[in-house]
Amino acid sequence: MVQNALHRVQSSGATEGTAGKARAPGNRSIGIPRDQVERFAAALDSIGIDNDIHVYDAVNHGFWLRVDEDRELREEPARDAWNRLKRFLSRVLD
Repeated sequence: MVQNALHRVQSSGATEGTAGKARAPGNRSIGIPRDQVERFAAALDSIGIDNDIHVYDAVNHGFWLRVDEDRELREEPARDAWNRLKRFLSRVLD
């Protein structure tokens, strides 16, 4: 999976001047295993694509869209994800 994604990125010519990749999945999400997320981030790093991929262990997918469902659990990671996204976009879009 990571090799296929890396090949697609390299084949697209997106290694130069790319805006990068930001992702904030919840660890309790059903889907991409953590080791694959880490390998994907390493693959992006290895070809010079700026990224900010951070896994939030205590929450599930889409946690920052549904903070009101469990404010005590989701508010802090949602604020952190939002602030990380703003810093990332500021960095890559300047």
